[in-house]
Order: sequence, then C-alpha cells, then structure tokens
Amino acid sequence: MHRTRAFFYVCAGLACLAIAYQVGASRAAAQAGATIEAAGFNTDVALEVAFCSGRVLYWSQSTNGTTWLMPARVGAGGQPVPGTAAIAACKYGYVLLANGDLYQDTGSWSYLGNLIGAPTPALRQSFGQLKAKYR
Repeated sequence: MHRTRAFFYVCAGLACLAIAYQVGASRAAAQAGATIEAAGFNTDVALEVAFCSGRVLYWSQSTNGTTWLMPARVGAGGQPVPGTAAIAACKYGYVLLANGDLYQDTGSWSYLGNLIGAPTPALRQSFGQLKAKYR
C-alpha cells in the first residue's frame, strides 16, 4: 500500500510537470516580438534609418538628430518585398536581397536587376583532368 501511494505521487508529479511545460512553452512562444531583418542608414541631409521587418520596408528620418518623424513610412504601400531570398540590406526606397536582386519602391516594388549576374556554371571534371591541367 505504501509503495502504491508513492508511485501515484511520482506519476501525478510528472503529469503536472508535463502539463505546466506545455502551457508555459506555448505562451512563451506567443510573446515573440518583431525582428529586424536588415537595416541601413543615410546621413546626407538628415539622419535616415531604414529597416525591414516581416519583409516590409520601413524608414524614418531625424531632422535635428533628436526629433524623429514618426510613425515610420512604409515602403511600397506595405506590400512585402518580392522574392524568397533573405534581405541583405536596405535603404530608404531600396532593398537588396541575398541573391543579388535589387528592388525599388515606386509605389509598388520595381525590379531593378541582379547585381551579381548569372550563376557560375559548375564544371564537371575528373581528378585526372584536374591533375593534367596543372602539370
């Protein structure tokens, strides 16, 4: 009888831990905030800060170094940046993707081209051909 009660308490404790973990883990994941994917700065006339979050471009400027024009402007009417490659850099009105694609905000996203160019073709050669080439 004594061992049965102890076994019951151990099982009940493990069940409570499992339930507490499930409830706590789901709530903790739901509290994740927005993250900045890329950012850029411009100091030509005024300090302008651009950043991408959730594949949407935002930017704002400070006219005297302390007063920010808020809320930040939203690029391309809030449309997400096209493509699936990660966002590598951004500047007010422009976004560069990791694959080299460059987009401009003209009210909607305009594709300006690829800065890298075509992919490098893979050359299949044997180890013997490679040795012969450099002898």
